[in-house]
Amino acid sequence: MDADTSTNEEEVVSNTQNNTPASTPPSRTTETTENDNVRPIATNFQEQYTFPASIDPAFASRASFSSPQPFLYTTPYSSIVATQNQTNVPSLTDIVKGLKQRAQSNDQTTDNTSTNTITPIKKAISNNPDPSIQRDGREYRYTQLVRQTENNEKQPSSVFDIADEERQEETNDESSISIPRTQPTVTTKLEPQPTTTSRNKKRKRLKQMRKGVRVYIKRKDLMQICRTDEQRDSINPSFPNSAKFYGTVTGGNSTRGWNTKFDVLPIDDNVIKGVKRLRLFVLQPGEEEVVYDNTHDDTDELESPFESVEKSTNKSLEVQSEDEFISQQSLADVKVYTCKYKQDKNPITWRIKGETEYIENDDDFNTIVKEMKKEQIYSDDIDFKNKSIDEIFFEHTWPSMEGCSERIDKFHSNKKSPYFNTVRNEKIKFHTDDGDDRLLKQCILCIIAAATEVESGMNMWKSGQSGGRHSYPDFGKYVSANTMRAFMAAFPFMWVEEKYWFVEKRDMPWDMFMPVINKWNERQRKLIKTFLCLIMDESMVGWRPKTSKLGGLPNYTWEPRKPIPLGTMFRNAAECVIGVVVNNDPCMCSELQNTKEYSNMKSLLYDDKTVPVHVAEVLRQVGQSGLKRGGWCGGDAWFGSVQAAISTKIVHNVYSSFIVKTNSTLFPMRPLLAVMKARYGERVAGKWIVFTSTVCGVKLIAMAYAWSMKGVSYFISTCGNTSPSSVLYKSNFEDEFGGVGYKMIQRPILAEFLYQFLPIIDEHNKQRQNLLNLEYKWPTKHCWVRLMVSLVGFSVTNLYRLYRNYDYEKYKDMGVVAFSDLICSGLQIRKRSFHSLPQPIQDANVPDNDKVERIVTAGGAMVKEKNTNRDGVVGSGVQQTCWICRFYENPKKPGRKLYSYTSWCCKVCKTPLCRELRCRAGVQMSCIDAHLRTGCEEMKCNGRKRTRQSTSTSTNLIR
Repeated sequence: MDADTSTNEEEVVSNTQNNTPASTPPSRTTETTENDNVRPIATNFQEQYTFPASIDPAFASRASFSSPQPFLYTTPYSSIVATQNQTNVPSLTDIVKGLKQRAQSNDQTTDNTSTNTITPIKKAISNNPDPSIQRDGREYRYTQLVRQTENNEKQPSSVFDIADEERQEETNDESSISIPRTQPTVTTKLEPQPTTTSRNKKRKRLKQMRKGVRVYIKRKDLMQICRTDEQRDSINPSFPNSAKFYGTVTGGNSTRGWNTKFDVLPIDDNVIKGVKRLRLFVLQPGEEEVVYDNTHDDTDELESPFESVEKSTNKSLEVQSEDEFISQQSLADVKVYTCKYKQDKNPITWRIKGETEYIENDDDFNTIVKEMKKEQIYSDDIDFKNKSIDEIFFEHTWPSMEGCSERIDKFHSNKKSPYFNTVRNEKIKFHTDDGDDRLLKQCILCIIAAATEVESGMNMWKSGQSGGRHSYPDFGKYVSANTMRAFMAAFPFMWVEEKYWFVEKRDMPWDMFMPVINKWNERQRKLIKTFLCLIMDESMVGWRPKTSKLGGLPNYTWEPRKPIPLGTMFRNAAECVIGVVVNNDPCMCSELQNTKEYSNMKSLLYDDKTVPVHVAEVLRQVGQSGLKRGGWCGGDAWFGSVQAAISTKIVHNVYSSFIVKTNSTLFPMRPLLAVMKARYGERVAGKWIVFTSTVCGVKLIAMAYAWSMKGVSYFISTCGNTSPSSVLYKSNFEDEFGGVGYKMIQRPILAEFLYQFLPIIDEHNKQRQNLLNLEYKWPTKHCWVRLMVSLVGFSVTNLYRLYRNYDYEKYKDMGVVAFSDLICSGLQIRKRSFHSLPQPIQDANVPDNDKVERIVTAGGAMVKEKNTNRDGVVGSGVQQTCWICRFYENPKKPGRKLYSYTSWCCKVCKTPLCRELRCRAGVQMSCIDAHLRTGCEEMKCNGRKRTRQSTSTSTNLIR
């Protein structure tokens, strides 16, 4: 049969005496081995059967004959045996014999006269398989017949599962072997391999990761994990995201990642440590290293749903210790639980407290509770009395903008700037000669002012009536629209080095955002003079890309339990009395997270391991927030573990209390629950169990508290009292009628102390995201602009909480949105000419016909006589200098009066008036409005025309 002939169905060839099909198709063999590659075959009556010289030298000249015709071997059998011994190929007699035995093993109901039924035989993997065999190996769940080749040197090594139980019946002619003609039977089409629709599609791993193997990584992943600018510059920016870059694994493991030496990176800095397995693809033997493959299909990387990974069923020493403890009788009276976790380490001995045996009068804990509210928390440098709210905002909660205006002007002077032409044509300048950054502050205050407006984005520059109860905001009276656009384009780069200004969007690293984060964290720490309590949690900044996977971010986080589940996650810490966030740490990809402080610190309990990720994060938050030595920190279940509590006490000398859920290593969770059920049965609401121990010189308290009949919370702490708290907990439950009932139950002081601080950051997130909602008031396609706007929201919320602590009675009933409006009181109205006003404002300032009229000459003409010296020129309108403008100082000539010409005058007193807007007493009005509506004796209409002589002097001009 031709070696390349195949179909997608398995066909079975049978042979009967009467040349009729078999009554039932033969069943597939169930003999399988690991990594069996199988393939279907096809049978055609007109196919020519060829035999290589390895079976019979007589057919070496490619002799062939039609399959329906019977044939005989005329070559002596001894020569066949001699040839097959030289080529290690099974004899034809053994083949026929094996096929007969295989047919007998199938459940067929054929006639006794029927002979062998040929079924496909599974092919073993060759030591040096050719590309076609590698391709065939990806077809799963099918069988494959041994294919005969034309070249003896490429003869595949086939293995036949043949049992030597019977000898083949010999024919009448001992020197020949007869093979009767065959007929195909009815075939059964096998179902194709199912595909998966899971979101978490795992990539196919055809070779185990280990030291020394060749791997490749895609460009989009390599750019995210590069740690230096030299590494990023070595990657060609013109390559697509799917381009492949190759390297060699030099070490590592599946837990901490794999150290990989990439060929494309600089020679002296070409190793990236801790690369996650999901980013790497192992090369197969003989696979060509191609930088970019146009035929690449991501579906080839999907892992087969039939592949399974064998997991070890050996229990760890810790689990064995728990099982041994739980299997004891009368657990209610047990006093000690011994936890073994490593052969060469001393076990952890937990002392079990009795039902009425509480931890009371913990001096360290009582000192923290007593002193945390005793002293003034906020810094003495904040002058609440003599400075306005907007001044305190820019001086104490927002990073210093010194030199930022010059940097923005330089940014837009580059032709790569998106607003290069706009800034040049409109002569927009953010930096002034006196170094005033007022324009930058105006733009940031406009961002804050959006919280109190119905409109969003650049719609806030609309003016006039909106058709509803409110008019359009008209933010153009503070900053022009193009000035605001230019500011927002350069907003993320105010503190960034120039080399990151015009980096391609997909290649922008976290390094461009970290300077502003560090400056912001430094400002928040200076708000607090000293504090003893710190709480840790997470905050999300929403980001949902539309046209690309990441939308310009190096990475984002998906956290379904958050109100805004997709975007950038900040691990942050807040001071517990005021509630201000004092430290923000953006979550990067795992490779970059492992380069942060404390990530490679050796574990205090496992000598051969580094601390887990959550322990390193706890140590960073405590160290960077400025928490006082001897203070206390707490957090939810992501931060809590035995190792986190021990490391925090040893490294920073800070006590801690955490909730424990998933990070349960070395924590006696199952023993605590077993003792609770042994003591209280099923009615456990309001009960708690306490274990105590000392590990590495640190006192530990492990506690299980049942806040309902089914809900149990677990705590680990290095200080605290476990006696009942005076504050009862309201536990809700469903009564027998389906209604909601409640019961006041007790809970320990330790749990009460932690629970009162856990919602602080969640409430902060609610005020920032849901109430202020600045992130969605300023829609953008620039991910870094979204992060900068979120920092503005963090600063406003912190300042709001700071003022509530300073004067609680004044601000207790004021929400964060109303407080943001107080910050925006620092917005200044800019001077605009009448012709630069939006059309709705121009229409609103058109003089009324019943109050003003055109200036005319003595003869009643409204235009001057035509200039006869200039042909075709029409005379201009009659004009006089505005009476009201004379009360203002000329900005171009300080100390001099302002003279402006107008064609309008008062209808009553004939005083000339213009329509320019002037700011008087903080109110912007035109000269016509000032004359008709103001109460000033010198300006208002008194029935007689004003003369050129003015009562004002240069000393009292309006500026």
